[in-house]
Amino acid sequence: MKGFNYVLVILVLMAGLVFPQPQWSPLGSPEGGKINVFLEKDGHYFVSIGEGYTFGAMYRSDDGGNTWKLKINGLAINYPARAMTKNNQYIFAIVYNSGVFRSSDYGENWEPCSNGIPSSAFGVQTIYNYSDGNSDILYHGSHNYGIFKSTDNGDTWTPFSSQAPEEYINELLKINDYLYAATSDGKFRSLNGENWEEVDDGIIAPYLKFIYCIDYFNGNMYAGLSDKVYRSSDFGETWFDVTNNVSGGYAFAINNGLLYKIGYSGIYHTTNGENWIPVQNNLFSGNYIPDILIDNNLLLAGVDMLFRSEDGGATWLSSTEGIANQRIDGLFIHNGYWFISGPEGLMRSSDNGITWETTYSLSTYAKQFYSFNNFLELIFFKIFLNFYWIICC
Repeated sequence: MKGFNYVLVILVLMAGLVFPQPQWSPLGSPEGGKINVFLEKDGHYFVSIGEGYTFGAMYRSDDGGNTWKLKINGLAINYPARAMTKNNQYIFAIVYNSGVFRSSDYGENWEPCSNGIPSSAFGVQTIYNYSDGNSDILYHGSHNYGIFKSTDNGDTWTPFSSQAPEEYINELLKINDYLYAATSDGKFRSLNGENWEEVDDGIIAPYLKFIYCIDYFNGNMYAGLSDKVYRSSDFGETWFDVTNNVSGGYAFAINNGLLYKIGYSGIYHTTNGENWIPVQNNLFSGNYIPDILIDNNLLLAGVDMLFRSEDGGATWLSSTEGIANQRIDGLFIHNGYWFISGPEGLMRSSDNGITWETTYSLSTYAKQFYSFNNFLELIFFKIFLNFYWIICC
């Protein structure tokens, strides 16, 4: 009889999972997550959010970063977008392990545009748009598959170089007909894509010369490593350390005659590459900041939470309306409903992500779902959790 009672309890719990009761609590916004990359186009701000290599989401702000809306229609969301770029017609995003996507309507709709790039090339990668004033050229840098080029807005891609460095290509930059590649083991450049030369003389690293970012500012090139910043005045022939005790650089940005860099010690800017002035240290110090968006005096930056400054970085406020400061672990769309799982349970939206409500809260013994691939998998995982609570808790 006792065993029968246990079975009856389990069946009741399973029935409650498959046919949930109407217990809803409006939250107003989906959960947020780790910041990956920013992009600005025509006054619209975009931010890619996602945790690790599990789930991704794209948000857009039309009011200077005050409020955000989810924009993922047609965009792969099984992984985060790791790199973005733009030209006059499109914005482009590379989604890890999924390919290149583009949007012509500011993220309202996305479409894949990876024709010509092997599907196995979409690991760690970058995308770069070069415009000579008459036409645009897109470059896609991969790992172990070289660099691909598109001259038709991503409709087709052809190999620019099969002999490109085999290291991780973190960033691409074109200067004076040369394409520069910042990689996990130094910096290289090529005129035609077939012949590459190493141009990192003077860059010193204890192990690999892992170069995160490169940029060109006031006639000089800059390279950012985790603990150093280097400058070259001869297009990469020789490099000199200009770190000056303010840590390295994970990303550069240029705005209003200033070069900004972000690193573990915070955000800094300079006019000459030698004297780095702190923008904000305490808020971000000690954290890996993957990217920053700067538009005149407005700055957007974040790690696990998005912050916004309207005075050039002197003061900061959280910018999370539409993006709360919690993590997203999985997202699935089923029968017109959007489901999001996170540390506190499962939420559902019936209006394409504008408003959200809690549909299932997890106990302290099982605080999060991970990515789910289909609705039945989600249901069976919830059943498994209840079995776990009965047996172990």
